[in-house]
Amino acid sequence: MPVDHWILTPDKMALATHTWFDFPGAPHVLIVHGTGEHSGRYQHVVKSFLAQRWNVTTFDFRGHGLSSGRRVDPDHFDDYVTDLRMVFYGLGVEPERMHVLAHSMGGLVVIRALQRNVIHPASVVLSSPFLELGLPVPEWKKYLGRILVGLAPSTRFSNRIRATTLTHDDDVILSRSGDPLIERTVTARWFFATQAAQQQAREDQTPIDTPLMMLQAEHDVIVSSSVAKAWFDTRAQKHWHHQVIPSSYHEILNETNRAQTLKLIHDWHHSVVNPTSVNP
Repeated sequence: MPVDHWILTPDKMALATHTWFDFPGAPHVLIVHGTGEHSGRYQHVVKSFLAQRWNVTTFDFRGHGLSSGRRVDPDHFDDYVTDLRMVFYGLGVEPERMHVLAHSMGGLVVIRALQRNVIHPASVVLSSPFLELGLPVPEWKKYLGRILVGLAPSTRFSNRIRATTLTHDDDVILSRSGDPLIERTVTARWFFATQAAQQQAREDQTPIDTPLMMLQAEHDVIVSSSVAKAWFDTRAQKHWHHQVIPSSYHEILNETNRAQTLKLIHDWHHSVVNPTSVNP
């Protein structure tokens, strides 16, 4: 059973956090969710790490899940980076035992945190990182958004994400449709703050020495796979690994072939924790 607790940020946001400290001295993975979702959607991922005898922590960003804050409407994108930093160091685990697994927007937050030297994990796995939107945004909506971000920044828009474009798994699609903690809208402020963070992440050339695995969906329509791959290729270190997950949509950790994907992650982690192993 997890220890459920709250981590308070400097601006008084309460972050719902859940930690499984089952194996003293073992590696510890911090799971970082994406836009509009929450940590409760990763219970199967938690179980897979516990089966590997790893400790695990999940949490909800501000404005997500059970955490406090306006729903998907931070004052600044860096507020998410602050949330990540507070949880990463608030657990009292040595950084050399801390590993990060981040999906979509969570991946963008982790990238910005690494570029700004805010966290120092032992390794990072990025699942479908959100470095550019794959869905086209009509020009009229961008124009309206630019007006609203100055006049009424909390104006909400549908994120236009259909569950059937996230996974082929019918049970996951059904579960998501009835999940009261899923937020299906974003604000003008969130949209432009996220766009700015994406541009900063693409342009920032700060070397990232952390071992890093990027996993991308073969048929992702939510994020731009080509932009993410270009980001990877221009920065890759010898201890980086890239792989496309075949026949998959955006949520590769919720896909029908997720068991194979999780095994891929665990095998790569084994090579990081035990450097004499051969990388996949």
